[in-house]
Amino acid sequence: RQRQMCIRDSIKSIVSLLLALTLALSLTACGSQANTEPEQPDDTPTTAEVNLYVLSGPTGIGAMNLWAAADAGETENTYHITMSGANDEVVAAISKGEADIAAVATNMAAALYNKTEGGVTVLAVNTLGVLSLLGNGQEAASIADLAGKTIYAPGQGANPEYILRYVLTGNGLDPDKDVTIQFVGEGSELLTVWQSDPDAVILAPQPVATSILMQNENAAKLFDMTEEWSKISGNQLMMGCVIVRNAFLQENPGAVELFLKEYAASIEKAQTDVEGTAALCEQYGLIPKAALAQKAIPSCGLAFVTGAEMKTDLSAYLQVMYDADPKSVGGALPGDDFYSGGYPPGAAGAGGHGELLASGGAFAAAGLRRVRAGGAGGHAVRRRVRPVEGVPVADRAAGGADPGHAGGGVHHCGVPVGGAGLYSQHHRVSDGAAHRMERHGNGPAAA
Repeated sequence: RQRQMCIRDSIKSIVSLLLALTLALSLTACGSQANTEPEQPDDTPTTAEVNLYVLSGPTGIGAMNLWAAADAGETENTYHITMSGANDEVVAAISKGEADIAAVATNMAAALYNKTEGGVTVLAVNTLGVLSLLGNGQEAASIADLAGKTIYAPGQGANPEYILRYVLTGNGLDPDKDVTIQFVGEGSELLTVWQSDPDAVILAPQPVATSILMQNENAAKLFDMTEEWSKISGNQLMMGCVIVRNAFLQENPGAVELFLKEYAASIEKAQTDVEGTAALCEQYGLIPKAALAQKAIPSCGLAFVTGAEMKTDLSAYLQVMYDADPKSVGGALPGDDFYSGGYPPGAAGAGGHGELLASGGAFAAAGLRRVRAGGAGGHAVRRRVRPVEGVPVADRAAGGADPGHAGGGVHHCGVPVGGAGLYSQHHRVSDGAAHRMERHGNGPAAA
């Protein structure tokens, strides 16, 4: 009996030991499984050869530093850059697939969207307003004071005319009765207007406006049409943008991401190094003389506006153009898929973290998304954000704070500087919010 009890105790000990070993092995296996992370796919953007077209004048200034960097072999993409003096050449290049990305007038972008049946997407607005009303010794406290004046202007049947009419009408003037509008064929003709009509007011684009001011000691800027537009509409005047062929975007989403990073850096450098950029404008034939370019660049409305803010202001601008003449935007207003998608800011105090716009179009379908800071009390959102060279990656903090634009509010002609400087910054917003660019490998799911 004593022997049986010993056997029973031995069996109990063995069973207990086996159970302990089994439990230990189980915990080890679980721990090993828990500590094993799935291998992350390589989401490094792939580069490509990019055929980039830019218009001469203010719309092309933002690409000057990118052009120089490309020539020096300092860009990630390989760029073949063509400068054109005519919108028609850019339209043809996009339509034929010869241009992948182009910097064009915003209404021309809309016309291309219609011509190609939705074949292009606007990535960013690069130029706000470039028009000014100049006087030769005259004084005017408001646009309404121009009643009875003769205004010389370029661009009959185009943006300058429609913007002028909109601003005059918004200030209670009938453009056909209260003022006399004399149109010229070329902007350069404005340089000699005061020789024959010294009391006239001139509507001039950059860099012609700067040239007139430099050549006439009594000349002065009476009104900035960008400011006057905003007073009436509550939106910003958006005259230039960069667009991409959707076929190129879908095949090369990583290259488009890299372009946006490099292009935004080029625009910012145009503001922080005006003298150097002016020299490039002369070197590449964008503006005849560097001295003229240096004085004109601060008034050229350079910006990098994306996402929801771009869509709001640009769609309002295109509506005004359409109302003036449907042909100015190609006969119809573009659809939501014309605008690259973005995250609108979360409402303050509402715990918002920003939701992807449904209008992401081909841009979102290619796996590209744009992020914007959430509102107060918003969710902490952690995203992998690709930095500009020399700028550390910053994760979005809880409560909608965005360390990527710390201390924002210092701006140069539309491009914020002085903060940490994420590359897809937007303009003239002092709340510290900044757009960020991301690429995810989930393709259509990003929409």
